[in-house]
Amino acid sequence: MPVFGLPRNTKNPEFKDVIFNMWCPEFKKYLEVPENKVKYEYLKTEFANKRIRKSLFGSDWEYAMSMCIAFYLTLIVKAENAGTPSLSRLAENSNPVGRVDNYTVGSLSKSMSFDSIMLTTEEALFWNQNKYGVALFACAKNHGTLSMAVAI
Repeated sequence: MPVFGLPRNTKNPEFKDVIFNMWCPEFKKYLEVPENKVKYEYLKTEFANKRIRKSLFGSDWEYAMSMCIAFYLTLIVKAENAGTPSLSRLAENSNPVGRVDNYTVGSLSKSMSFDSIMLTTEEALFWNQNKYGVALFACAKNHGTLSMAVAI
C-alpha cells in the first residue's frame, strides 16, 4: 500500500518584504541593521519558504510566512540576549499575553490565565514560545494540516 506525503517539488511565489512589514511592523528597526537583515533573508528564503507551503496555507500563505519568520527571529533575539533596550523590548513584547484572572491592589498580587490563548496539545508546545508561533500553529490548524511538525 503506498504512503502519501507532501509533494516535494512545490514552488512558492515570491515573498515580499512589504508583506512581512505589514504583519510584523515591530521588526522594522531590527531589520535596519545589516546583520539582522541577513538573518531575515536566510529565514525567508532558506527556512520558512521551504516549510510554509502555499499549497497548504492558500490565501493565508503570506501571513503564515510572516509568522514563521517572526517566530524564529524572536527566538534568535532571545538567544543572542544582546542587552540593548530595543532588542530586549522586542523579545519581551513577543511573549504570549494572558488575561488577568486575579488582581489585588494591597501588596500587589496579579495572576494571569493563559488557557484562552495557549495551544494545549503536545504538538503545539514548541510553538507556544511566543505569540508568532501560537498564531502560526493556529493558522495551520485552520487549514487542516495534520501537524506543524509535518507541515513546516
